[in-house]
Amino acid sequence: MSQMPIRDSSSNDEAPGQSGNRHSIAARKIRALRIRALERRIKELRDNANACLSYLALLRSDNSETAARNRELRSRLQAMEPPPTAGNEDPTSGSADMKP
Repeated sequence: MSQMPIRDSSSNDEAPGQSGNRHSIAARKIRALRIRALERRIKELRDNANACLSYLALLRSDNSETAARNRELRSRLQAMEPPPTAGNEDPTSGSADMKP
């Protein structure tokens, strides 16, 4: 039985253009892998951006509610304080003009 010689695929006795084809195919595969990786990263970033926007909307809503509550409490506090009257000094003010 006659054996055929084993051909080394890395040898330079390939048909012209065949090596270039292999290189081109490999380069296309690498580009396709990079593109898929970038597309996955873009999706991750978009998902993250959407989550951040949702959280920002929640924080803005909480801030608005807190500001409204703060205004309400200030108004109630002012309603509880007696109005200042002329000649009636606040004894807790610590005025230096008062004599013992």
